[in-house]
Amino acid sequence: MISKPNEVSPDQCSANGPSPNELSPNESSPDQPSQDEPSSDEPSPDQPSPDEPSAAVLSGSTLALPAEATQAADIAILLPDEAATVALGQRLARTLPPRAVVHLHGDLGAGKTTLARALLRALGVAGAIKSPTYTLVERYPLEGGEVAHLDLYRIADPEELEFLGLDELSDSARLWLVEWPQQGAGVLPAPDLRIALVVEGEGRGVELKAQSPVGRDWIQQFNKSP
Repeated sequence: MISKPNEVSPDQCSANGPSPNELSPNESSPDQPSQDEPSSDEPSPDQPSPDEPSAAVLSGSTLALPAEATQAADIAILLPDEAATVALGQRLARTLPPRAVVHLHGDLGAGKTTLARALLRALGVAGAIKSPTYTLVERYPLEGGEVAHLDLYRIADPEELEFLGLDELSDSARLWLVEWPQQGAGVLPAPDLRIALVVEGEGRGVELKAQSPVGRDWIQQFNKSP
């Protein structure tokens, strides 16, 4: 669960990828199966549900994925340091679909802006990449369409976004990177990919969760990318 702005703890959060439920062995008579016996369409302890994130560790530019992750719609990643966060942004950029909307969730200091900057840099943005904390939106023209980086932390009412020209962005932006998207609920375009970050020791825990067919394809390409 992502904390609300007034519940922010910049230094301490934890994230652990969900794991399949363990099934307790039960005895049953030949004619009367146990009610606790798993049905054929439920995952066994050795078969994770496709909707559950797969554990992975990103160290430098190397991402260690379990075999089943190449077909997963969600994935959980441990980033031990900032270099790993940059490598994650670079890998997302390499596998970026033609158009996508990304919602970035996480408390203050979780690494949302660091990840966004890494992705933008990998896409070819030169010069300073400013945080949109005060401007609310920063726009970067790129080949194939611009990228819009939004930070809605200071938005009190989604109606305030009407002054940002979001309709124009909907036509021109190939990529939306939105920090604190919950502040613009009902006004922002629906996400293709949800990225949640939390502080975990000296590193970060990250969960990538597909929200559309575009997001699912993106994660699968991400997982297959070297």
